[in-house]
Amino acid sequence: MGRRKSASFEEQMKELNRLVDEVGREDCPLDELESKVKRAAELIGDLRSRLAATEMSVKNILDGLSDSAGAPDADARDEEEEDDEDDDENEEEEEDG
Repeated sequence: MGRRKSASFEEQMKELNRLVDEVGREDCPLDELESKVKRAAELIGDLRSRLAATEMSVKNILDGLSDSAGAPDADARDEEEEDDEDDDENEEEEEDG
């Protein structure tokens, strides 16, 4: 029951399900019960953390997509502002001239 750090989410879920099945059986040895429950608790904590991290990552990606879809990127906005300033200067020159 060694803990592998490179286990995938799905592998960890399979291990957790196996442990839950083993603990739930009537013939589960009492001497193994504590270690199985501890390992199950570790897996639950790891899986929750991975889910939370994935949820945050996906949310950030989707937020980035919605931000970029509705508004021009920063470079384009800077160019638009410079063009507006040039237009204002040209209008002032025409009024003076």
